[in-house]
Amino acid sequence: MGETEAAREYAAEAAALADVTTDADLAGQCESLVRLAWSEVFLDDCAAAQRHSERGVEIARRTGRPFALAQLLLTGAYARLTRGRLREALEWADESVAVARELGGAELLGISRAIRALILMQVRP
Repeated sequence: MGETEAAREYAAEAAALADVTTDADLAGQCESLVRLAWSEVFLDDCAAAQRHSERGVEIARRTGRPFALAQLLLTGAYARLTRGRLREALEWADESVAVARELGGAELLGISRAIRALILMQVRP
């Protein structure tokens, strides 16, 4: 079994666990959804990445987790970009930039702006 296939199996296992875990239990583990969603993006399962980023955004908003929120918005934006949902991708990226700016983290703001620029190149060629 190649490394990519093993990664897909691990991601599927993690997704199955996340899907049966309550929002209350995930509230303190929003970063787990960030990692899961990015893994799904890079394994070309952007529908799952979008679903997990949406759930994570809802949890992060309710529980006041702005750093996780910015990352989940960014992951959701990228997943939407790869699925051709450009307007939604731009909305999610815009919000990721806004949250990252409020947090004051240069790295998070930089990657949020970079992915927003990537989306803009598709929206406004």
